[in-house]
Amino acid sequence: MALLSLVSGARLAHAADVTVQVLAKEAGQPITAASVCLGTRADPSQFGAQLTGPEGMVVFHGVPDAPLVLTVSKAGRSGDQQALFGGRSDQILNVSLARGGTGPVCRGASAPPAPVLALTGLRLDGGAAVTEHRRVTLDFSLTGTANQYRASESPQFTGARWATLHPRPGFELSAGPGEKQVYLQVRQFRERHGSTLEVRSNVVSGAIRYQPR
Repeated sequence: MALLSLVSGARLAHAADVTVQVLAKEAGQPITAASVCLGTRADPSQFGAQLTGPEGMVVFHGVPDAPLVLTVSKAGRSGDQQALFGGRSDQILNVSLARGGTGPVCRGASAPPAPVLALTGLRLDGGAAVTEHRRVTLDFSLTGTANQYRASESPQFTGARWATLHPRPGFELSAGPGEKQVYLQVRQFRERHGSTLEVRSNVVSGAIRYQPR
């Protein structure tokens, strides 16, 4: 189980979400249009059946505190089914599918609803291929209203903190020359009357080569 970024959706604090990213077993790349079902043994899609997007991810909101069954399948790959337990804590899972084979099948999956917040087209330093500086700008298109962002070279956003969003926010690349892949997510975050309301966007990424003098 690995920590991953969440895709779009609104939730109240303490709501239980299950985020699943589907990857190709041989290369570790996200798989688009994989079918992901979450339910019980009696009804494997009781809590939803979704198709993964470009980042290979889906999110199930409001998952109950109960034994669950996760089923993931994709034509041309071996399906996977595993048991897990819902709860008050969010869960984020990686599922890798190998080429060929059969296995369990998730049926009736559909694309998730359009996100409240949607990021597209992340460009580092305005789309530059190479930079001499570790500090780069993050240029992107956003549908919806957000007030915070986080960026990281880790798709799990390890150690990344939410910061106030402003036009063309910056990010400091890791030391050492080479290709750098940067991941970005934004959110609308509000606290009111002791409750927290959070809406997160999808995750986008962009690449740039750091080549210091």
